[in-house]
Amino acid sequence: MLLGVIVISVIAAGWLFISRQTAWAVVLTVVVICGQGVLLLDSQRHYGTTERVTTHQVAIRPVGSIRGNHVLITKAIKEGKTTYTAYASQRENGKTAVVVNKQKRVRVTFNATKAVRATQDDRYVYTNQWAKWLFTGVTNAGQLKQQTVVYRLTPSWHVLTKAAVKRVEATLQRKATQRQAQAYATQYVARRLKQDPQAKTTQLKQQALQVFVGRVMDRTAE
Repeated sequence: MLLGVIVISVIAAGWLFISRQTAWAVVLTVVVICGQGVLLLDSQRHYGTTERVTTHQVAIRPVGSIRGNHVLITKAIKEGKTTYTAYASQRENGKTAVVVNKQKRVRVTFNATKAVRATQDDRYVYTNQWAKWLFTGVTNAGQLKQQTVVYRLTPSWHVLTKAAVKRVEATLQRKATQRQAQAYATQYVARRLKQDPQAKTTQLKQQALQVFVGRVMDRTAE
C-alpha cells in the first residue's frame, strides 16, 4: 500500500509542478520523502514482524573414508580479499553436496549418533496485519534474516582438506607408521581382552586401527 501511495504521489507531484500548483506539489513531495523514510526504517526494523526459526535436516555420507574414519572435505575459496570455506559431503543418493559459508554461518559438531546436515532458517514473519497491508509489495513475509548450517557428525568423522587427506595417505604408507599401527593394535587388543576375554580379536584389531588412523588424521588436520 505504502509503495502505491509513493508512486501515485510522485506522478501527482510532477503534474502539479507542471501545472504550477506549487503548494500542493510541495506537499506531495514531502509525502514522498516521508514514505521513502518509512520504507528505509522498515528495511532495518521490520515493523510488525517476529522471528521464526525452522530447521530442515538431511542424512549425509562422507566423500571418503579411511579405516572407518569418515571425511568432511573442506576447501578455501577466495573472492577478492575475503576467504570462504566450502564443505563437501554426499547425499544418501550418492550426489555431492557443497555448502559455502558465504551469507550463512556453518558449524560442525561431533556428538551425534548419526551424521546429518541441519539447515536453520531464521525468517521474519508478519504478526501485525496492518503492517503487512501497509508494506505489501515492499517487504515480503518470510524474508530470510539468517541461515545457519550445522554438520552434526559422529566422533568418527574428521574435517580435512584434500591436501590433508593426501598427507594422511602418505603417512599411513610409511613403514615406520605401519609398525607403529601394529604395535598400537597389539597393545589395544591385549588390553581389551583383559577386560573382556570373550571379545573377538579380529574386531578388536579393526577398532584399534580405526582409532590409530583417526589420531593420524587429527594430527594432520591441525
